[in-house]
Order: sequence, then C-alpha cells, then structure tokens
Amino acid sequence: MQTRTSLIVMLYFWAMVPFVTGQTPARFGSVFDPTDFTVIGALSASSGEIQFDTDALTVSDFASPGVIGFTETGREVAVFCFSSINITGSANVTFSGDRPLALLSQGSATIDVVMVANGADGQADGSSASGVLGGYAGGKGSTETVLIATDGEGPGAGRAGSKFNGGGGAGHGGAGGRGFFYTGTSSSGGPAYDSAALSLFLGGSGGSGGHRQDLNY
Repeated sequence: MQTRTSLIVMLYFWAMVPFVTGQTPARFGSVFDPTDFTVIGALSASSGEIQFDTDALTVSDFASPGVIGFTETGREVAVFCFSSINITGSANVTFSGDRPLALLSQGSATIDVVMVANGADGQADGSSASGVLGGYAGGKGSTETVLIATDGEGPGAGRAGSKFNGGGGAGHGGAGGRGFFYTGTSSSGGPAYDSAALSLFLGGSGGSGGHRQDLNY
C-alpha cells in the first residue's frame, strides 16, 4: 500500500486480512472493527475518480452513505465499511470534509495508488488555510494592513515569529521545521504528537502564517 498524507489529515485503514503488501495495520485502543458496521458494497476502481466527503458521509457511486463512529473520547469519525477494497491503476481518490476518515474492509484490501489528502494552501491575502479530515487550520500570514502573522492551530501548531520571518512548520508524526529567519524572534516548528494521538484520530496541525518580506513596514 502506498499512501501520502499531509501533516493536516488523519486517515485510517483497517481490514480483516493483511494488505497485499504484507503490512498489517497496528491495532489501537479505539480502532473500529469492520464487523461492527454494515457493509455498503465492494469498493473497486482502476480508473476514474473516487470522492469521499466526511461531512455528507458520501462516496462516489454508492447509494448507501457511510456512518458516524466515535472514538473513546467521543470524537466523530466518518466510517465507510466495504466488503472489500481494491483501488489500483490510475484511480484518483479525493477527500473533503472536517471529520477524520476510517476506511474499513471485511475482506481483502488492496490500495496501490497515491492518496493525497492535503488541506488548503495558504494565501497571500492573509486568510488562513483550512484543514481537512480532522486536521487543523494554518495560521494567517501578514499583509499590507495586518502586520502580524498568527500561529497555526492544533497540538503541534507552528508558531509565528516576529516580522520579516517565515512561518513555522506544523508537527504530527514528526516535529515541524523552523521557518526562514531574518531578524528578531524566529518562528518555531510545532512538536510531534504522542503516538496515542493516532488512536484518537487527531489530524495534523497547521503551520503558522509567514510575514511579508517588505522592509518598508
């Protein structure tokens, strides 16, 4: 299985049998058991687009919706339970929605595509970048009228430094990196989460906003 997630998402996969790559998912305290959920069909695609929406609990071409599951701490998770999962070839999987996502299979699970679940990019207008799938928002960058950048959100949030400095990266599985340093107080990267955060379905945090490199302000 080949997956790629940004630092502001939380994806979870669980199948009743090992993945075809031989990797068996680790079991955490609040993992969802596929036998606890009703199957909505077999997910199989080698081309086209598969769209998951964790707010609407929908997935492309399936009449039956997913359901809301709860972690031990009461966190809502969008759960999609299939009889089997087979995503290969040129199939493109996209994600939207605020809830974390759990893909469950009561049979085999083959995922042989790159899955990208990035949050939004930061913008030059000073707006924050929204998270997705349980991830946290990034901070706001400075503008001509708003001179102070803000920290990101979440337990591993990147911290903004003083003016002229770049934004601090967010932490999740690893610590975030420090942003570009020019003068004053540098930005700092957010800390890595404890491994227990995985069982709580905590997505990645947001990096801080950066400051304008305009020496006239």
